[in-house]
Amino acid sequence: LYQYPRLGGLDLVLHHVVFMICAWYNGLYSMHTFTFSWLLLGEWSTVCLSLRWLYIQGGRGATMGFQRIQHAFCALFFLTRIVLYNVGLWHMVRHWKEMMDGILRICRPPKAILYTTTLLVFAGGVLNGVWMYKIFLLAARPTRKRSSDTKKPQ
Repeated sequence: LYQYPRLGGLDLVLHHVVFMICAWYNGLYSMHTFTFSWLLLGEWSTVCLSLRWLYIQGGRGATMGFQRIQHAFCALFFLTRIVLYNVGLWHMVRHWKEMMDGILRICRPPKAILYTTTLLVFAGGVLNGVWMYKIFLLAARPTRKRSSDTKKPQ
């Protein structure tokens, strides 16, 4: 929060706050354990996002290494937060009744907490889609050359 909004917008702050609250409730009641396993796999893309930030901060944003990190980030984000996440959502919908009945019978959380955290899992899928759209827009932008790259040799 100290670096807000320099390192991310309100969507990023809310994402982390909501995720921490949901993770706490899901841990407290031992519910949605399978769901949170594939949610956590999405964090693999964060490794590349952090490396990307380090390259930019180190002045190496125009290097081949940065481009590789950029491609790895896009690929991991798409595979984990779009493909895997949506397969998980499809699985939840497909087994909705059994899942909800089982959680209520075995874990016994308050219904409001169960339904809220479940709804927020679906909202996370929408947020991932918004972020993927932003990533595609960023990737489609032409790369800017540094002023030192455009100077003619003497």
